[in-house]
Amino acid sequence: MQRSAEVLTIPTITPQELETKNDPKTKKISCGSTPTTCKKDPYRSFDGICNNLKNPSWGAVKEPFSELVNNSYADGVHQFPVTSENEQLPNPRAISLLLFPSKNIIDYKWNLNTMQWGQIIAHDMSFAGRITLINNNPVTCCDSEGQLASDSDKNPFCAPILIPENDAVNKEDGRECMKFVRTVSTKDIDCTSSKSPSFPINEVTSYLDLSLTYGEDNMAKNKLIYPNAKGYVNDYNPNVKAGVLKESASAAFRYFHTLIRGQLRLFKESRFPYQSIRLSDWLNKPSILEKNDGYDGLMIGLSFQPQDKSDQYFDREITQYLFKGNKTLGLDLRAIDIQRARDHGVANYIDLRSYCGLSIPKDFDDLCDYMSIKNVNALKSIYKRVEDIELTVGGSLEKHVHGTLVGPTFLCILLRQFYITRVGDRYFYENGEDKEIAFTLDQLETIRKGSSMARLFCDNGINIKKMQAKAFELVSPWNAIVQCDQLPFVNLTLWKDTQ
Repeated sequence: MQRSAEVLTIPTITPQELETKNDPKTKKISCGSTPTTCKKDPYRSFDGICNNLKNPSWGAVKEPFSELVNNSYADGVHQFPVTSENEQLPNPRAISLLLFPSKNIIDYKWNLNTMQWGQIIAHDMSFAGRITLINNNPVTCCDSEGQLASDSDKNPFCAPILIPENDAVNKEDGRECMKFVRTVSTKDIDCTSSKSPSFPINEVTSYLDLSLTYGEDNMAKNKLIYPNAKGYVNDYNPNVKAGVLKESASAAFRYFHTLIRGQLRLFKESRFPYQSIRLSDWLNKPSILEKNDGYDGLMIGLSFQPQDKSDQYFDREITQYLFKGNKTLGLDLRAIDIQRARDHGVANYIDLRSYCGLSIPKDFDDLCDYMSIKNVNALKSIYKRVEDIELTVGGSLEKHVHGTLVGPTFLCILLRQFYITRVGDRYFYENGEDKEIAFTLDQLETIRKGSSMARLFCDNGINIKKMQAKAFELVSPWNAIVQCDQLPFVNLTLWKDTQ
């Protein structure tokens, strides 16, 4: 019998507790360049160094991911996780086909811009690099035709996703596998000993600093480092490491791939659609922005087209045709999500529920408190024991907490992630304790009143003259399209240099 949905009560945590629970294992691991001293600069550095004056490498480029719960590696170091009975975990593609099928249900509140900025935030904070060459030879593992490389079973960086027997589409095309190359870890660059637990390396800063937009090199070269403290919340804590959690980057963030739409529609200023493009045809091909009115057409499309609903369904463009290029078929992003969490040794579903203070299922039937019976039965057919359910899988099937797009376990992880991201960032825009880097009260007020997504669209479109005020929400009688000059704006004269 189906039970009532679980009520979420995230346990409160004091700053002192957070300091001790904030991943002490990686606090002393530093894999990038670490200066012995830091000068107190009013602007953040391009590589994140010296944001934290006490621990200069925290949050910087080349730092290891953090974790909330100990890793699930089979050997405790780096080997792929196994079940509680020491067997291989279920095939990721088989899990994707059964639990995360291709289906499109639109969201009636949020537009595609919401999905897109979720992606931007996730990738601004984290990017796990992969090995591409060994001895100047490309790491193939599984070629573009879906055939296993001859050394895939010997290459330690290879973990190809094998095509299961029930995958009719890929089997018909003669494919054996999907390419998967393991992440660069602390072990691979001799940052930790061979017997110590390994951690993925973050190739970008862990701070929300627009490093995704500019890139590390361009930020330094073009002097695009800027003061980024907006002030007056004053809860910065130098003892909190603003790192990226494996549980968020490798599981919770990736759940939002469900929001992706496989067809992007381009709209005129009148909101009349004039073109539709297939996502798999244009991945890594930004030339669409230069074609006719493609730039404005896509921007308006993001604000006007609904995103897919936050659920267990994923668009076929990303589960069957991802990065297909000129081939018939591509990769399965959902299967990759599952495999990547294993690659990173993310702890299992039950361990994270325990960390979050949520109820712990003793058997599969207990899952009915926060999942549908249909999904519980599907999990039974995949995993032998409830203890083997993976975070990426279990967290994606929970009933959502009211008013959010996620279930209680992912919500707990995301709350933890964004809390440490804020309180561990000395330059966070609402931190006003240090007057040398803080905005003035007048600057802060105009930022709060005048900065918006709608304003960003209006100011950066080529010929966009109209936009709804709440640019993450769909147009409605309560969110009507207005002229851009009716929207608030930031008073830039408050930054005028009077010296």
